[in-house]
Amino acid sequence: MSSTRTDLPALAEAILALRVPPASVTRAALRTESDEYRALLADIRDRAAGWARPGWAAAYAHSFSGVAMSDAERDAALAELLDVAHRKPRALQSTQATLLAELLIETRRTDELADLLARLPLAPRTLLRLRTDLANPWVDPSSTEEAWLDEVARLLGDLTPITLAPAEGAATPFDRLRGTAAPGSVHGELVTIVVSSFRPGPDLLTAVRSLIDQTWAELEILVVDDASGPEYAEIYARAEALDPRVRVITQEQNAGTYAARNRSIDEARGTYVTFHDSDDWAHPERIQRQVTRLADDPDVSAVRTTAFKMTEDLVLARRRNLNEMPGPPTLMFRREQVWPVLGAFDTVRKAADTEFQLRLESAIPGRLDDLAEPLLVMRMGAGSLSRDDFRHGWRHSARLVYQSAARSWHREIRAGSSPYLDRSGPRPFPSPRKFLARPQPAAPFDVVVLGDWRYDGARERDALTWIAKLSEAGQRVGIIQVEGINFDSGSPVELLRPAQRLVATGAVEHVPWDERITAAAAVAVDPAVLSFLPRTEPGLRTNRMVVLTDRAPRTPEAPLATYDPQHVARAAARFGAEVLWSPRGGGVSAPDGAVTTETRLPAAFASPETVTIRTADRVTAVIVLDDDVAALEATAAAVRVLLDDGRDVRMRLNTHQRRVLVPAFDGATTSPVLFAPEDITVHQLLASATDAVVLGAATPTPYHRIAAECAALGVDLRTPTDVPAAEPVPVDEAAALKAWVTEITADA
Repeated sequence: MSSTRTDLPALAEAILALRVPPASVTRAALRTESDEYRALLADIRDRAAGWARPGWAAAYAHSFSGVAMSDAERDAALAELLDVAHRKPRALQSTQATLLAELLIETRRTDELADLLARLPLAPRTLLRLRTDLANPWVDPSSTEEAWLDEVARLLGDLTPITLAPAEGAATPFDRLRGTAAPGSVHGELVTIVVSSFRPGPDLLTAVRSLIDQTWAELEILVVDDASGPEYAEIYARAEALDPRVRVITQEQNAGTYAARNRSIDEARGTYVTFHDSDDWAHPERIQRQVTRLADDPDVSAVRTTAFKMTEDLVLARRRNLNEMPGPPTLMFRREQVWPVLGAFDTVRKAADTEFQLRLESAIPGRLDDLAEPLLVMRMGAGSLSRDDFRHGWRHSARLVYQSAARSWHREIRAGSSPYLDRSGPRPFPSPRKFLARPQPAAPFDVVVLGDWRYDGARERDALTWIAKLSEAGQRVGIIQVEGINFDSGSPVELLRPAQRLVATGAVEHVPWDERITAAAAVAVDPAVLSFLPRTEPGLRTNRMVVLTDRAPRTPEAPLATYDPQHVARAAARFGAEVLWSPRGGGVSAPDGAVTTETRLPAAFASPETVTIRTADRVTAVIVLDDDVAALEATAAAVRVLLDDGRDVRMRLNTHQRRVLVPAFDGATTSPVLFAPEDITVHQLLASATDAVVLGAATPTPYHRIAAECAALGVDLRTPTDVPAAEPVPVDEAAALKAWVTEITADA
C-alpha cells in the first residue's frame, strides 16, 4: 500500500528512531480504520532492517484484521504473516498469530494451519478453538461430526456435552445443536426469559427449543413479536406450541428490542429475569448455573455467562471480532431488587443492554459476576444489531457517542442521583439520532469542530473554551471525534469531561462520524485531525474547512507532529470543503500558496465576546522534573493550589506523569492545559507563559537551564525550593505555592 503524502517517510523514520512499539501503531490503525495508517505501516516495514523487520511486517498485516478486505488484500496480509511465521514465528504477537490462523481457516487452508499450530504463540483457549475448527467437517470435509463434538467437549470443560440432531431438510448445522442433559431435572424459583424478535425465521424455533430444553424446570418464556406483521403469525404460533411455558406477546407498533424488554418485565412473574436473542442457542445448564450463583451469594447483584460466536456452519474463527466474551443478553438479576430501582431499559435501538448493565452496577449494591463457562452460542449472521458496530480494535463512532453520554449519567448516579429511567420523561442523556426509535433529520449546524475529544490535549482544551462561547452566542455547534497521530496504549470510551458536560447540557451535539449533517463551516483543531481519517466516508458536508495550525509542517523538536498540507487539503475535499488555514501564535505561517483566514477564529465564528486562547491575565507554565510516584503526588498537590486559585496552568507531561497527576486535578476550580512532549518543547511552553514554576527534585543542571531560558524570555521563575543542591531537600511544595499565590495576588 502506498500514499502520495510527503510527510509519511519522515514520520516513519521518526517512529523507528523513537522505537515506538509496532503494536502501538497497529492499535491506532485499527481504531481509526485509516488507509493512511496502513500506508505508514507499509513504509515503516520497508525501512525496518534486521531483527525489527518481521515485527513491522506482522504489524502491517495485523492492521487489516478489522476491515472488510478485498480478496487481494486478504491474500497479501496472509502471505506477509506466513512469511514471518516461517522465518521467525516468535516475532508474531499472540493477536497476530491468531489472525494468521483465522485467515487460514477463512481460506480453508487447514493443512497449513495444522502444520504451523504447534509453533505459533497462541493462548490456550485460542488453541482449543482453532483445533475445534480444524475438526469441523464444514471447514475440512475430511473430518467428521464426531471429531468436532470431541473437540467441543474440551472447550466446554465440566459442562455436559452437546450433540447434533440428525440433518433434516434445510436445517443449518447451527440449528442442529442440541444438549444431552435431562430437561427440567432441576427445580427452584421461577425464571422469566425474554426473547424479543422481529420478522424471525426458523432460527426462532432453535432459540426457543434451547430454552425449553434447560435443566431448570420453572421457566416463563416470553417471546415478543415486535409488530412483525400477520405473515409471521405462523412462526410465532409454532414457537408457542413448543411448550406450555412459552407465551407470545405482540407489540402494536415496532419499537425495538429494549421497548419489548420493558413490556415483558412489566408482565413478568419470575423471581429472576434474563434475556435471550431470537437466533442464539443456550447450553442446557445456562439458567441453572446463573440462578445458583445468584441464590448462593447475596452480594452478587447480577450474573452473565461467557458466549461463543459461531457461524451457521459452526465455525468459531472470526477475523473481525472477539470470539469468546461475556454475552450481554445473558444478564440475569433479581426482578424485585432491580426493576423498581432502575425503571426501564433505554428505548434506543442499540447499546441499551450495556447501558442498563452499567447503570445496575452503579446503583445496585453488590457485584456483577461473569461465569467463565461458555453457556451461550451466538449466531453470527446478517441480522445482528451489533454486527457492523464492532470489529477487532474498532467500534462504530455512534457507540462512542452513546456510551460516553451514558457514562456521564452513571457518574452522577454514583454521586447520588436517581438511576430511575422515567419512560414518559425527558431523556437523562443524549443519544445519537440513528439509535432513536423515531429519528428526525439533523438541523443544519453553524459550526462543526473536529478533534480528539477523549484526550486532554492543549488544542482540544483551548477549542472547548471558544466552542462554549459560540454556543452561548446562539450558534448551533457540533463536535466530531477524529483521532490524529496517537500511539497511546489505552483507548478511552468517553469524552473529556469538559466536552461531555457541553454535550450533556445541550450546548453542543456530539455527532457520529458517518451521520449525514450539513454545516456552514467546519474547524479542524489541528492538521493532524485530517491526516488519518477513516476509510469510510464522512457524513458531514460543508463548503469551508478551517484548519488551525500552531506549527510548520515539519518541526524538528516534535518529529511525530508532522503533516502534509496538500494531503490535508485532499482530506478536506472529502467533506466537500475548501481549506482555509488559520495560523495560531507568533512565528507560525500558513503553507506556501494556501488560502488563509484570521489568526484567531474566522470572523463568521466570532461571538459577541472576544474569543481568546488565554483564560487568565497570567499564564503559569509548570515544569515537572521527576517521574517518581511519591514526588508526583507532591507535585499534584502543589499544582492543585494553582488550579484552585483559578490560574491558567500549562504543563508538558509524559504519559506516566499524566496518569499519576491528572486524577488529582478532578474537581479543581480550573483545569490545566496539558501538552505531550511531542506537542511542544520546554522552550515553547515557557514562551507562552508569564510565570514558570519548577516542581520535583532535580540536579542543578536542568534547573539552571530553565532559569536561563526564563531570563531570556522575560518569564518570572518561581520555585518552592531554593536552587537544588546535589542532595535535594524535601519541602512542602504545596505550602510554598500557597504563599506565592498570596504574594502575586497582592502584587496584582
